[in-house]
Amino acid sequence: MKEKLPSIQEWKDLYRAAIKFKKLKPWEWMWDSDIFGVKNPATGEIGYCCVMGRAGEHFALGVYLGTDGLEGLLKIQSGEIVPGDEEGLFLQKCLMASFEDRKIIDKQDYEVIRILGLRFRGQNAWPLFRSYLPGHLPWYLNRGEAKFLTVVLQQAIHVCKRFRKDPEMLDSPLPGQFLVKVPEDGSRWSDQWLEPMDLEEEEVPVGTVDDDALEDLRKLKHQGVWEADFFYFHEAVQDDPEERPYYPYVILWAEGDNGIILSSEVVGHEQWLAVFVEQFQENIENTKSLPTEVIVKKEELFTFLEGVTSKLGIKLTLTTDLKVIDQARKQMQDFPMDEDEMFKAVIELLMEDESFRALMEDKSLEDLMKKGSIQDLLEDESIQSLIEEKRRERANAQIKENGHDPGQTTLFDDINSNQDEREYVDKDRKVMDDYHKLIQEEPGISLLNVELKMELEKLIKKDPDFFDSYLTLFQILESEGRPSEAMKVLDEAYKRAINLITDKKGEWPDLLEWGWLENRHIIRTILNKAISLWKAGKTDDALDLFRKLLKSNPDDNIGARNYILAIRMKMSFKKFEKRFNRGGFYNSRLMDWFEENYKKFPDDFDWWDEAMEKYE
Repeated sequence: MKEKLPSIQEWKDLYRAAIKFKKLKPWEWMWDSDIFGVKNPATGEIGYCCVMGRAGEHFALGVYLGTDGLEGLLKIQSGEIVPGDEEGLFLQKCLMASFEDRKIIDKQDYEVIRILGLRFRGQNAWPLFRSYLPGHLPWYLNRGEAKFLTVVLQQAIHVCKRFRKDPEMLDSPLPGQFLVKVPEDGSRWSDQWLEPMDLEEEEVPVGTVDDDALEDLRKLKHQGVWEADFFYFHEAVQDDPEERPYYPYVILWAEGDNGIILSSEVVGHEQWLAVFVEQFQENIENTKSLPTEVIVKKEELFTFLEGVTSKLGIKLTLTTDLKVIDQARKQMQDFPMDEDEMFKAVIELLMEDESFRALMEDKSLEDLMKKGSIQDLLEDESIQSLIEEKRRERANAQIKENGHDPGQTTLFDDINSNQDEREYVDKDRKVMDDYHKLIQEEPGISLLNVELKMELEKLIKKDPDFFDSYLTLFQILESEGRPSEAMKVLDEAYKRAINLITDKKGEWPDLLEWGWLENRHIIRTILNKAISLWKAGKTDDALDLFRKLLKSNPDDNIGARNYILAIRMKMSFKKFEKRFNRGGFYNSRLMDWFEENYKKFPDDFDWWDEAMEKYE
C-alpha cells in the first residue's frame, strides 16, 4: 500500500527544525549514551533519542522507536551488536536525521531541497532523513514519520540546551527510567520519568505431526545430524515499486557430518515458516531417513520443532554455532550487478516473454538503446519486477554453489587449507606523543584540574581512536565522584576499540598482543570495560571479555587469567582487590593463589597451559 508523503509545508517544518538543531551543535557537549525520550502526540509511542557526533565523524539525531527500538540502541552501546554484525543491524527500528556531504544526497532528497529553495554548502551540511525498520532497507520518510521527527528535533533542541547547563539532568532517579518529553494540552510539554513498556513477545507456533504421517515417519531409520537456520539475505528486493525494499530471509538446512547443504531458499518475511516446514519434509523424503539430531541457534526454531522432534525420536539442540551453515554464510559474498550485467540478465530472462518480444518488435527497446537510456529501461515497473525475480534466482544459485549440492564435493574440502592467524596491530598514532607530553611534562597538574580535562577532550577530538586520552578522562571523572559521566567516556572508548579490532563479521582477531606498543591503549580500554562490568555484577559479560583478551594475548601481560579465575571462584572485584591489591600492585600471593586453583577449571585454562608449554 502506498504511504502518504509529507506535504510541502511539512517538509519545510522538518528542514527548519533540522537546520536549527545543526546550528546548535549539541554533539559538542553530549554523548550518544545521553538518552532521552519524546512521546509521539499522534500515536503515544516514545522515541528514544541520542545525539551522535561527539567523536567528530557522524553527526545526527537518532530516534529509536518504542521499546524494541530502544533495545536495539542499548545493544549497540553495550557492544552486543558490533560493527559488521549484520543480523543485529537488520533489527534496528528508528528515524534518523543526519548531516551529510553532498554526494550522499540522492535525487529524491535533492528534489525536495530544490523545491523548498534551500541551499547547503560544505562537509556534513546537508540534512538527510531516513526511516529504519527491521528487515528493511533504510527508506524515505512517510508523512507520519516526518511530522514526528519534526517534533522530536524541536524538543531535542530544548533538552540539549538544558543538558549543557546541567549534565546530570538525564541521570535516572530510579533504575530503568528515562526522561521523556510528554505533550500536554495545547503546545505545552512536561518532563516525566518513565520506564519503557515491556517488549511484546511474538507467539511462535509449535509444529505438529499428523497421526497418520507419524506412523510412516517412525518407520524411517535415524541417521546423521542436521543443522537448520534462517537469516536475512544481504541484498534488498522490492516486490512493489510503491513499497519499501526489504531483505528477504535465507532458509538453510544442512548435514552437519559431511557439510552438504540439503536445501536452501530465499523467501519473503511472511512465507519463511511455511517454506521451512516444506524443506524439512522434502529433506526427509530425499534422504529417506530422519536425522538423529537437529541443531538450531534461534529459539523460535527450537520452539517450533520441539513438538515434532519429540514425537519422532529426534534430539533437538539449541546452540550458538552451526558448523556448516555458519561457514556457508561466510562464503556468501555480495555480488552487486552493474548496469550492463543487469541489462543482460533482464534480456536473458525476458526473451521468452511475449510482452517483451512485442517491445522489441515495435522498436521501443531499440529507441531506448540508441538514446543510451538503459537506466530508463531498468526503472520501468515491469522490468523492475523481473529484476527482483532475477536477483532471487541468483541468490538461491549462490547458496547452492557455496554450500555445494548433494553429490558434489563438500563444504569442508578446503576449510583447513588456510589456517593463518589474523593478527591486529594498530597504526602509529601521532597524538600519542601529545598525550604523553601532557601527562609526563606536567607532573604538578591535579586530576581535578579543569585545564587537563579540556586538553584531553582536545586530544580525543584530534584522534577519536586513541583511547588513553579517554581512559585518563575516565579516571578523572571517577575521582571527582561523577560515575555516570565517567562511564559514558569509557563506553565510547570501548565501542570504538571494538570497532577497530573486529572484522566485517564482528569477529575478534586471533592475536591482539601487548608486545606491540601500538596495541596497548586498545587492550587497556577493553580491560577497563571488563573490570567495570565485573564491578557492576555483570560477570558473564566481564568473563567473555577477559577470555577474549587472554585468548588473543596468551602472554597475558595484563593478568586477565587472574580475573577469569576469580570470577569462576565466585569472587567479587571488591573482594579480589581487598585480598590481593597491595597499594596499587599485586604481589606473589596472587601468583601462588593462581597456581593452586587454576587447574580446577580446565575448560578455561587447559588451552592456555598448552600454549605456555609451547612458548617455553
